[in-house]
Amino acid sequence: MTAVQKMVKRMKSGDLLYILSIDRLGRNYEEIQRQWRILAKEIGIDICVVDMPLLDTRNGKDLMGTFIADRIPVSALHRWGERDQRDQC
Repeated sequence: MTAVQKMVKRMKSGDLLYILSIDRLGRNYEEIQRQWRILAKEIGIDICVVDMPLLDTRNGKDLMGTFIADRIPVSALHRWGERDQRDQC
């Protein structure tokens, strides 16, 4: 079990997870998306991505905030994937 898995296992609804970058949640698009869903939706952990301020689930607990929290990670992951692909070239 990785350190991240151990940490997540101890977290509960209402806890706050700060991560420097969205890519800290996984190695690829699917893994990051799955981790985001588990943490934010299933467990109820708030997530603050330091280098992408819009990815802060504490902001906007209303309908608009929920929409942003659900949709932006997908866009951010797409951007991250493009950046990662460029870096490998």
